Amino acid sequence: MTTLYERTKNVAKEKKISLKQLALSSGLNENAIYDWQKSTPKVDNLKKVADTLNVSVDYLLGDTDEKEKNIVTVTKKTTDAELDRLLDSTESYDGKELNDQDRKTMKDLIKAYVRNKPE
Repeated sequence: MTTLYERTKNVAKEKKISLKQLALSSGLNENAIYDWQKSTPKVDNLKKVADTLNVSVDYLLGDTDEKEKNIVTVTKKTTDAELDRLLDSTESYDGKELNDQDRKTMKDLIKAYVRNKPE
């Protein structure tokens, strides 16, 4: 079984970013993730790193092998404000830059999909 540090390191490697870059991009001290080898991170720091890597906290913790966040599940559990925050932090998709109108369209589509999705 892999550790939190190993899973984080592996995902960062797949995304071709160093752990130092990952930490800084997540708003953490440059050595923060290296410290996870010896200590348990704060929950908010773990969430920041998971968000930066676009994986779930559960994946990093080893509770699931499913890396990708399921946007429909997230949407059903989030408020409009949380959905706004999630989409506002999305700068690009599939290598293409997103503008405010793109994000608004995505939000509207997600809400319509979830509203009309059969249970």
